[in-house]
Amino acid sequence: MALVDPPWFVKRRLGWGLSPGTRQGWIVTAVFAMVSVGSAIGLARRPMAFAVAVLLISVAFVVVAVMTGEAPGRRSRRR
Repeated sequence: MALVDPPWFVKRRLGWGLSPGTRQGWIVTAVFAMVSVGSAIGLARRPMAFAVAVLLISVAFVVVAVMTGEAPGRRSRRR
């Protein structure tokens, strides 16, 4: 399902989900973290605006991860 080759996000070794697998995946994750912290600092006195900002930022991050990553799920134990 990844729109890029190689996928930026790969299946986790343990558990269900995705984790950054390439430099681009780590950059997207770092930008997400920086924007989240920046919005926390900038919107500290406006909790509702902060909640909306975090929701929008998180949805955007998940969409990018799903569109540029492998199909989420458990890795097969069979080899």
